[in-house]
Amino acid sequence: MSEPKFKVQIYEPNNIFTGYVACSGQERFLDVLNGSSLGAGMVSLPLSQVECSAVVTGEVVTAPLAYINKANILFVKDYSAGSQTGPYTGPKYLEPKLYPFIIKSPIAVRVSLPFYTLTGQMYCAKGKGVEDALDSGLRFFPMTNVEISPGGEPPASFVAVNKGQILYVEPVGEKEEKRVFSISGNNKGLWCPFKPITCEEGYCHQCQIYLDRLKQNG
Repeated sequence: MSEPKFKVQIYEPNNIFTGYVACSGQERFLDVLNGSSLGAGMVSLPLSQVECSAVVTGEVVTAPLAYINKANILFVKDYSAGSQTGPYTGPKYLEPKLYPFIIKSPIAVRVSLPFYTLTGQMYCAKGKGVEDALDSGLRFFPMTNVEISPGGEPPASFVAVNKGQILYVEPVGEKEEKRVFSISGNNKGLWCPFKPITCEEGYCHQCQIYLDRLKQNG
């Protein structure tokens, strides 16, 4: 009996790969990414029937097989069930169960990665929080109902995120108000009015760009 295959989309800083990944038995894709019997000891993830699209130029290259360096992966999108919201209904191999299989609760978060921002639900064990999930020994963790920005597509039902590529994670409320830049507030992730970059420091009084501007204005 052949190994089950399902379609995924792998996002890297410079390329987006679309293709098929094989799982043995009842393995989930997360098991393969995090080091199962199929992926144990593997630095790379085998991907078949590959289409590689360059983010900047849009150039598309195809190949029957490619090995994707797991460390370079930003996140992986379930591309076989289509984009959808609500309860997860995709392939069994992608089902976002906790690893190992125990009940967990969803927490709404915004995940900042190089070139992308993911907004959706990550999952934490009972009595645990976002920090505990990020400090686990697993490289990839699941998110569901994920809005990918930039992207312009409906929310993805399932995404596996590489913790090694994360810039920061922040919890968000169900009815989050639009954030507005404020000198006295935390502006991390917002557009800086003093220099054409995204704010990394958070508070203006801790930012050298703002302090230099004060000196210039006397």
